[in-house]
Amino acid sequence: MKAKISKLIKEKAIITFLVGALIGVISFLLQYGIDVVRFTNTEWLTHSNNLEGLWDLTQHYYGWVLYRNTPWTFPIGLLEGVACTPISVAYTDSIPLFAIFFKILSPILPASFQYFGLYELMTYALMGGLGSLITYKFSRNLMSNSISAMFFVMSPVLLKRTFYHSALSGHFVILAAICLWIYRDEISKKKYIVYWSILTVISTLINPYYVPMVIGILACSVVQDLIVNKKWIYSILSVLIPGVASLFIGWIIGLFYGEVSSTGRGIDKVSFNLNQLVNPYNPLLSHEDYHFDDMSYSSIMPKMELSTPWQSEGFSYLGLGMIVLCVFVLVLWIISLFRGKEKFADKEYKKTYISYIIGIAIGVLVFTLLALGPVACIGSHQIYSIDWPESIYNLFAMFRTAGRFIWPVYYGIMALTMIGLMRLLKGNMLCTIVLFVALAIQIIDLWPSFVYKHSVYQKAEVGYESNYRNEICDSPMWQYLADKTDEIIFATPTETSICFLAKWSCTFETYAVNNGINMSASYCSRDVSAVADRYANDNYEQRRQGERFPNKVYVLLWPDMLDQLDGTGLNIYQISNYYVASDLDLSMFEEAHPIVK
Repeated sequence: MKAKISKLIKEKAIITFLVGALIGVISFLLQYGIDVVRFTNTEWLTHSNNLEGLWDLTQHYYGWVLYRNTPWTFPIGLLEGVACTPISVAYTDSIPLFAIFFKILSPILPASFQYFGLYELMTYALMGGLGSLITYKFSRNLMSNSISAMFFVMSPVLLKRTFYHSALSGHFVILAAICLWIYRDEISKKKYIVYWSILTVISTLINPYYVPMVIGILACSVVQDLIVNKKWIYSILSVLIPGVASLFIGWIIGLFYGEVSSTGRGIDKVSFNLNQLVNPYNPLLSHEDYHFDDMSYSSIMPKMELSTPWQSEGFSYLGLGMIVLCVFVLVLWIISLFRGKEKFADKEYKKTYISYIIGIAIGVLVFTLLALGPVACIGSHQIYSIDWPESIYNLFAMFRTAGRFIWPVYYGIMALTMIGLMRLLKGNMLCTIVLFVALAIQIIDLWPSFVYKHSVYQKAEVGYESNYRNEICDSPMWQYLADKTDEIIFATPTETSICFLAKWSCTFETYAVNNGINMSASYCSRDVSAVADRYANDNYEQRRQGERFPNKVYVLLWPDMLDQLDGTGLNIYQISNYYVASDLDLSMFEEAHPIVK
């Protein structure tokens, strides 16, 4: 009888997961349509700036194209063409898990092929499926679990990231980590370590940014278990083995290959603001590379100030429906504490309860402090500023954007709120009604953001023609150079001339990919400027010593860079608002204006 009941529970769990996944799929298709999923529909990816004013998706797509065209090597994740030395496909945010799989299938795939729509569809399906499993542990009510899944699927943070930073929209790995913690008592100790190892490997193959988040949630579950069971060796192995597995797969895909900067700058500016859990504001951010519209993700909640516009990276609005639900559950929980004092007379119950509170509290504290970075703000007001030692700063700056570390707290709040509701209301009809009302408030509140995203990605339909024209690809001079050039070398310092200028990088990358030309540097998630600068300077010096490279073109984006070409013997031309140098005579082209050096 016990075996039959266990089998029935597992079968219901599978059904619950599948229903949640179906909700995720339907939500995705209603929001973005089917055209973004079509494998051969790539036009919208090559001009992603026409969608949300961002170039990132174009860079992600070309990373896949170049990786596909790069011969297999070891490490297996290396691609050529966007730097003077190979770099990992992870650093173009091209989702290594999918890139490697489809590169294996490359010989049978069409020439134009993309998987970003499929990845996002899978993300929504897993958000729904795992979201419903989180609450299934505490309620067997399919309706309540399905409504809970919809909260995760409609997460404003997921909505913001989808097709902007595709790899960083894979929030299902955070939900998977929460699920493992919740179901730990139903998993054997060996399998528990194996499952966490698999999850850390998957996280590394999606985006290494998720690894500290997943390991952090694992550490919290280990602390909670350690308080109850005090098994130190098992606890240490539970964290150590998944960590080693992540490092190993990172080595396999080339994360540690070559010379790329492991640190970023300005993590205090791209941090989490303490008002952002209830702040729907996505501030105006406009410069040469990016244009975020000044918008609110809420039709009801007011916009609140941020310390800097770049704190949009810490965006973590819960939605009014979820905020109301949080307050409701908190009140119910406080009432239950006073009414349920007799439960705490049981020492085992009290010990387990307190262990969970401690594990969760540690996770919230650590992740929140990481997300705040060295400067904590609420609105435009600074709470504290700490001068981190350079070694500590560089350790955390390798992830570049501090604000995203709030995501485990964000999804933890959502999970705890719905779990608390189901435990306190026993998962009955009243629980379903409360969830339904909160969901209705959530949808009404978030409606402007749904409408915005839907309108934007209607442009991704098959056959859509962009108004964007690439001034490099459309240039007669660059068309002439296509057959005579095999490399574009950017002037030093490449850090400011191309590595952090997404617009120019993607403009030249489009031309380079279409014509089989390499670039000495490009816009990536890691800075390649140090090696690119040495490469360019060595090339200049060789030219001053009499060597000539007629198959190379030199690009300078600022006039104050011209002096570094003195004595190189290059012909220099001003083209619009940038400069081109070559051994070739380009004066025949009307667009090329000679510069005397």
